[in-house]
Amino acid sequence: MMKLSTEAKIRLKGERKNIIVGKIMSSLNLGERTIEKMIANDSQTVTLPIVVEIIKQETGLTDAEILEKKSENTLHKKYNF
Repeated sequence: MMKLSTEAKIRLKGERKNIIVGKIMSSLNLGERTIEKMIANDSQTVTLPIVVEIIKQETGLTDAEILEKKSENTLHKKYNF
């Protein structure tokens, strides 16, 4: 499973935030707060090709800089198994 990298999240909070989030909102037909929650919660939706393409176009980051592998132990960390 993939998630947005820390660098991509930093760029999404930068000076072009409104433009990038606006384009993602339009492409997914979702609201701003929903997009922000999905980014914060590492939702798989923000790793869709259309979203990655928007981030690439607006930030100049590559796929490798935008996406990183999600830890397999996420469930264990969340619930302290």
